[in-house]
Amino acid sequence: MNRSAFSRPLSVAALVALAACGLSLLGGCDREREREVISVNTSEAAGSAAAAEDGQCVRWLEDAVGMLAPVKLGRTTDADRAAQLLTLYLQQEACTGVPPGPLPLAAADAETADAEALLTRLLGADAVAQATDRRADAADARFLRTRLMDAAAVSGTVGPDAAPEAVAVALNRHVADRLFPLGAQRVNGDRPAGSTYHARLRGEGDWADRAWLFADLLRQAGLDSVLLTPWGTGDPDEPTAWVGVLLPGGGDGGKEIALFDMRTGLPVPGPADPNRPVRLSELRNDDAARAAMRAFYEAAELPVPDEAALTDLAPQLIGENEWWRMASGLIVLPTVEGPGGRTPRTFDPLHDRAGQPGLVSRVASAGFDRDAVALWPVPAERVAAAAEAPVPATLNAPVRVGLQAPGEVTITEEGDFEYDRERAVPTTAPGDELWTARHAQLAGGANGVREAAGILEGLLSPEQIGSLVSPRPLPPATAAEVRQQKAVSSRAADAEEPAAVARDAREVNAILRAAAANDVAPWPLDRPLPPEVQALHGAAIPDALLFLAETQLDRGRPESAARLLGTLVNSPANSRKATAASRLAEIVGNDGDATTAAALARQYVGSPDGPRLKVWIARWTAPPPAPQADDDEANGGANGGANGEASGGREPAASSETSDETGASSEEPETAEGTESDAAE
Repeated sequence: MNRSAFSRPLSVAALVALAACGLSLLGGCDREREREVISVNTSEAAGSAAAAEDGQCVRWLEDAVGMLAPVKLGRTTDADRAAQLLTLYLQQEACTGVPPGPLPLAAADAETADAEALLTRLLGADAVAQATDRRADAADARFLRTRLMDAAAVSGTVGPDAAPEAVAVALNRHVADRLFPLGAQRVNGDRPAGSTYHARLRGEGDWADRAWLFADLLRQAGLDSVLLTPWGTGDPDEPTAWVGVLLPGGGDGGKEIALFDMRTGLPVPGPADPNRPVRLSELRNDDAARAAMRAFYEAAELPVPDEAALTDLAPQLIGENEWWRMASGLIVLPTVEGPGGRTPRTFDPLHDRAGQPGLVSRVASAGFDRDAVALWPVPAERVAAAAEAPVPATLNAPVRVGLQAPGEVTITEEGDFEYDRERAVPTTAPGDELWTARHAQLAGGANGVREAAGILEGLLSPEQIGSLVSPRPLPPATAAEVRQQKAVSSRAADAEEPAAVARDAREVNAILRAAAANDVAPWPLDRPLPPEVQALHGAAIPDALLFLAETQLDRGRPESAARLLGTLVNSPANSRKATAASRLAEIVGNDGDATTAAALARQYVGSPDGPRLKVWIARWTAPPPAPQADDDEANGGANGGANGEASGGREPAASSETSDETGASSEEPETAEGTESDAAE
């Protein structure tokens, strides 16, 4: 990363004044001003002590971390300003406990020399300066934001006591289900710019995005991984790649490497159980394991790896360069919601420190030549291009549409709107409902999922107005105006709304009153939406339906999710149809109806998820295994490890049968006859 922009030393007094000018969450001096990057004059020891004594260190870090919340950063807070606060914190010895100057790589001279040689080999001539720089920039802020999302995903997917292999399988399933193979979201045929943060907002990515996200989630769970590429060098244009997860169980206390295919999103299966990822050592030494691998790739219609390449795989480390920066280890992020909570990991040094093995040494312990370990360049390249990456347009869709009247708009006692209908013109406002709902969903935890479901249910309505499912025709109104109207209503002694009115109804009423105060009326139900609005809704509403289906799965409600997915599958062409079909086929297959699941999947084998669907079809339609001989049982079931179930190769998540009875609403939105069986007809 180029950090040469950090060039202007300022005094501590000036920096404190700058912070007071509005770098906190409450606002700022001038949001549009030119970026100002800060470097502290580190000779001011007295200023450092004063910063610690008056609690300034805590305030700098708390304000910066507050700005990093995924729902805020880039929307209501600024990455550059968050980085400025982080720099204030990192530069002060009183804050970090580290003397002024570059951050030390290690305590011992010998370790420092080895670390410098390793970083230079892997990252180039500027690597040491970048790794020891104690200043932050916007890329660091975005990196920390993504770690919050990673920790939330892991906390919501695996329990604190799950076995390492179960953790890897569950996280791979999470990635495959949440990052559909890139298709509808392409821009001019290409992958949109951005990091795994942007890929998760879209819900789509290529196999390289999956590998990158999978490795980051594994880190949060305490597991190491590498990219292995028997198909080439790891270029995203190659057909696929493996992520090898280092698991306990190797010889002499080392690690064994469990393999996951990134194009299909499935474990590379062994001969006995398709749900168990095969080990690299098994592929190298066992004919049955290699035969199972060949059958897997032939079913997926992907190139079968060259068996000769299995003996000489060069491991590549997965992650952006911020993982290796010493400053990253000085930032402590808040614990995220989930079973047992989880503090986001922000630091994974490549080199050994204080007798603790770094990532390179840990990977070498799995049997790789230490000098052959390299860095996969794709994450760093994509991060460099992510600074200006746009968020999906659907997340800013004008879901509120109304009519701006030239004169006064009034509401009658019956709730009707009176205004000059002849001269009223369409008006829209960018909505943040989908943005907020998607981030709440990705924030994980029961609270985030409930918040997302409540917002999405409020957006969708059963009325059909020339599109799949129309948003409620609410007129534009700002959040502040809506809050004001709700407050007025709650204070009024003779409020018309009964105390028991639903939260969503209060919100709707407040929106309508706020709009009328601005001379805006709702869009009439019997009037087609403006063409430009219809086009964006054509993408935004399928997104909302898909996201709502995902929240239902997260809440242990597969039947409700299946109805929503069936709506997308049975409706006219839309951007989420193929995604919904894959998810619905998976639900049906896991429910035991292999015939219906296979029939639905066959209709979409030409979609971006075709390779995975083809593997599932092969499993769903495979003949049942032959009965085991009686002498096998007498011998303790020596062959009992074989798993012949055609279940799509999926085991339901441990929490999938647990209903969330504390949700804000147990009612599901009405959908267009979307059931598992009719979706496959």
